[in-house]
Amino acid sequence: MHIGRVVKSNSHTDYVCRIYDAADRVPAPQPADFPFAGFVRVGDAVGVIYRSELVNPDYGFQGPRLSATEAVRSIITPDLINEQATLVGILLLGEETGGQMRQGVPRRVVPVHTEVTSLDDGAFLAFHHGPAATLQLSYYPLLLAQAGPMGHPLLLTILDRLEGLAIPEEAALVSVLRTTVSWQATLAST
Repeated sequence: MHIGRVVKSNSHTDYVCRIYDAADRVPAPQPADFPFAGFVRVGDAVGVIYRSELVNPDYGFQGPRLSATEAVRSIITPDLINEQATLVGILLLGEETGGQMRQGVPRRVVPVHTEVTSLDDGAFLAFHHGPAATLQLSYYPLLLAQAGPMGHPLLLTILDRLEGLAIPEEAALVSVLRTTVSWQATLAST
Protein backbone atom coordinates (compact mmCIF):
# COMPACT_ATOMS: atom_id res chain seq x y z
CA MET A 1 0.00 0.00 0.00
CA HIS A 2 1.22 3.51 -0.82
CA ILE A 3 1.46 5.41 2.45
CA GLY A 4 3.36 8.61 1.66
CA ARG A 5 6.37 10.38 0.16
CA VAL A 6 9.85 11.26 1.40
CA VAL A 7 10.03 14.93 2.40
CA LYS A 8 13.52 15.13 3.94
CA SER A 9 16.40 13.20 5.42
CA ASN A 10 18.31 13.61 8.66
CA SER A 11 21.17 11.38 7.51
CA HIS A 12 21.98 8.75 4.90
CA THR A 13 19.87 6.18 6.76
CA ASP A 14 17.25 8.36 8.49
CA TYR A 15 14.41 9.68 6.31
CA VAL A 16 11.14 11.48 6.97
CA CYS A 17 7.95 10.51 5.16
CA ARG A 18 4.81 12.64 5.03
CA ILE A 19 1.81 10.32 5.21
CA TYR A 20 -0.80 10.90 2.53
CA ASP A 21 -4.04 12.57 3.64
CA ALA A 22 -7.46 12.68 1.97
CA ALA A 23 -6.31 15.52 -0.33
CA ASP A 24 -3.47 13.31 -1.66
CA ARG A 25 -5.07 9.90 -1.99
CA VAL A 26 -8.52 8.38 -1.54
CA PRO A 27 -8.77 6.41 0.59
CA ALA A 28 -6.04 7.93 2.73
CA PRO A 29 -3.84 5.53 4.71
CA GLN A 30 -5.10 4.83 8.21
CA PRO A 31 -2.83 4.64 11.29
CA ALA A 32 -2.84 0.84 11.08
CA ASP A 33 -1.20 1.16 7.65
CA PHE A 34 1.97 2.81 9.04
CA PRO A 35 2.56 1.28 12.50
CA PHE A 36 5.61 1.50 14.72
CA ALA A 37 8.10 -1.11 13.44
CA GLY A 38 6.24 -1.39 10.14
CA PHE A 39 8.57 -2.28 7.27
CA VAL A 40 8.44 -0.13 4.15
CA ARG A 41 10.01 0.14 0.74
CA VAL A 42 11.47 3.56 -0.13
CA GLY A 43 12.45 3.30 -3.78
CA ASP A 44 14.97 0.43 -3.81
CA ALA A 45 15.68 0.81 -0.09
CA VAL A 46 13.99 -1.13 2.70
CA GLY A 47 13.37 0.54 6.04
CA VAL A 48 11.39 0.45 9.24
CA ILE A 49 9.14 3.10 10.78
CA TYR A 50 10.66 4.03 14.12
CA ARG A 51 9.05 7.32 15.13
CA SER A 52 6.10 9.54 14.38
CA GLU A 53 5.39 13.25 14.57
CA LEU A 54 2.16 15.20 14.24
CA VAL A 55 2.49 18.63 12.64
CA ASN A 56 -0.26 21.11 13.47
CA PRO A 57 0.58 24.77 12.75
CA ASP A 58 -2.81 25.79 14.18
CA TYR A 59 -1.90 24.57 17.66
CA GLY A 60 -1.17 27.51 19.91
CA PHE A 61 -2.38 30.06 17.34
CA GLN A 62 -4.03 32.79 19.39
CA GLY A 63 -5.22 35.02 16.54
CA PRO A 64 -8.74 35.33 15.18
CA ARG A 65 -10.20 32.20 13.66
CA LEU A 66 -13.33 31.15 11.88
CA SER A 67 -15.81 29.20 13.96
CA ALA A 68 -17.63 27.83 10.93
CA THR A 69 -17.67 24.18 9.98
CA GLU A 70 -15.06 22.73 7.61
CA ALA A 71 -17.53 22.83 4.69
CA VAL A 72 -18.34 26.53 5.27
CA ARG A 73 -14.65 27.42 5.70
CA SER A 74 -13.84 25.84 2.33
CA ILE A 75 -16.35 28.22 0.71
CA ILE A 76 -15.26 31.33 2.63
CA THR A 77 -11.53 30.67 2.24
CA PRO A 78 -11.08 28.33 -0.76
CA ASP A 79 -7.34 28.96 -0.93
CA LEU A 80 -6.73 27.98 2.71
CA ILE A 81 -4.34 25.03 2.72
CA ASN A 82 -4.51 22.42 5.44
CA GLU A 83 -0.94 22.26 6.70
CA GLN A 84 -1.55 19.59 9.30
CA ALA A 85 0.45 16.45 8.61
CA THR A 86 1.54 13.13 10.00
CA LEU A 87 5.25 12.45 9.59
CA VAL A 88 7.04 9.18 10.24
CA GLY A 89 10.75 8.56 10.64
CA ILE A 90 12.12 5.71 8.56
CA LEU A 91 15.41 4.04 9.37
CA LEU A 92 16.85 2.43 6.23
CA LEU A 93 18.13 -1.09 6.93
CA GLY A 94 18.92 -2.43 3.48
CA GLU A 95 18.02 -2.45 -0.18
CA GLU A 96 16.87 -4.58 -3.06
CA THR A 97 19.18 -4.79 -6.05
CA GLY A 98 18.71 -7.13 -8.98
CA GLY A 99 15.83 -8.88 -7.22
CA GLN A 100 18.01 -9.72 -4.20
CA MET A 101 17.44 -8.26 -0.74
CA ARG A 102 20.56 -7.08 1.09
CA GLN A 103 20.77 -5.86 4.67
CA GLY A 104 23.09 -2.97 5.51
CA VAL A 105 23.46 0.69 4.68
CA PRO A 106 21.92 1.41 1.25
CA ARG A 107 24.44 2.61 -1.32
CA ARG A 108 22.25 5.27 -2.93
CA VAL A 109 20.65 8.42 -1.59
CA VAL A 110 16.85 8.38 -1.69
CA PRO A 111 15.51 11.46 -3.54
CA VAL A 112 12.82 13.76 -2.16
CA HIS A 113 9.28 12.77 -3.22
CA THR A 114 10.18 9.08 -3.45
CA GLU A 115 7.06 7.00 -2.84
CA VAL A 116 6.91 4.97 0.38
CA THR A 117 4.99 1.68 0.33
CA SER A 118 4.35 -0.85 3.07
CA LEU A 119 6.09 -4.22 2.86
CA ASP A 120 3.85 -7.30 2.90
CA ASP A 121 4.66 -10.41 4.95
CA GLY A 122 6.33 -12.19 2.02
CA ALA A 123 8.73 -9.30 1.33
CA PHE A 124 9.32 -8.90 5.09
CA LEU A 125 10.40 -12.55 5.32
CA ALA A 126 12.50 -12.30 2.14
CA PHE A 127 14.35 -9.32 3.62
CA HIS A 128 15.16 -11.37 6.73
CA HIS A 129 16.64 -14.31 4.84
CA GLY A 130 20.08 -14.22 3.26
CA PRO A 131 21.11 -15.79 -0.04
CA ALA A 132 21.35 -19.21 1.65
CA ALA A 133 17.74 -18.82 2.90
CA THR A 134 18.92 -18.56 6.49
CA LEU A 135 17.56 -16.12 9.03
CA GLN A 136 19.49 -12.85 8.97
CA LEU A 137 19.45 -9.74 11.18
CA SER A 138 22.62 -7.96 10.05
CA TYR A 139 20.99 -4.59 10.74
CA TYR A 140 20.79 -5.26 14.51
CA PRO A 141 23.70 -2.95 15.53
CA LEU A 142 22.69 -0.21 13.05
CA LEU A 143 19.13 -0.23 14.35
CA LEU A 144 20.18 0.01 18.01
CA ALA A 145 22.69 2.78 17.26
CA GLN A 146 20.37 4.89 15.10
CA ALA A 147 17.00 4.45 16.85
CA GLY A 148 18.26 5.75 20.20
CA PRO A 149 16.02 5.04 23.19
CA MET A 150 13.43 3.43 20.90
CA GLY A 151 15.96 0.85 19.66
CA HIS A 152 15.10 -2.00 22.02
CA PRO A 153 11.29 -1.60 21.80
CA LEU A 154 11.65 -1.36 18.01
CA LEU A 155 13.73 -4.52 17.77
CA LEU A 156 11.39 -6.40 20.12
CA THR A 157 8.39 -5.45 17.98
CA ILE A 158 10.20 -6.60 14.82
CA LEU A 159 11.12 -9.89 16.50
CA ASP A 160 7.49 -10.44 17.55
CA ARG A 161 6.39 -10.14 13.92
CA LEU A 162 9.26 -12.32 12.72
CA GLU A 163 8.50 -14.99 15.32
CA GLY A 164 4.85 -15.10 14.22
CA LEU A 165 5.79 -15.60 10.56
CA ALA A 166 8.87 -17.82 10.89
CA ILE A 167 9.01 -21.57 10.35
CA PRO A 168 9.18 -23.57 13.64
CA GLU A 169 12.98 -24.04 13.56
CA GLU A 170 13.52 -20.30 13.11
CA ALA A 171 10.80 -19.35 15.60
CA ALA A 172 12.81 -20.97 18.39
CA LEU A 173 15.91 -19.00 17.37
CA VAL A 174 13.92 -15.75 17.20
CA SER A 175 12.44 -16.50 20.64
CA VAL A 176 15.94 -16.84 22.14
CA LEU A 177 17.04 -13.60 20.45
CA ARG A 178 13.90 -11.87 21.72
CA THR A 179 14.67 -12.98 25.29
CA THR A 180 18.23 -11.67 24.93
CA VAL A 181 17.09 -8.29 23.58
CA SER A 182 14.46 -8.03 26.31
CA TRP A 183 17.16 -8.65 28.93
CA GLN A 184 19.44 -6.04 27.30
CA ALA A 185 16.57 -3.54 27.36
CA THR A 186 16.01 -4.22 31.05
CA LEU A 187 19.69 -3.68 31.83
CA ALA A 188 19.85 -0.53 29.69
CA SER A 189 16.95 1.04 31.56
CA THR A 190 18.54 0.67 34.99
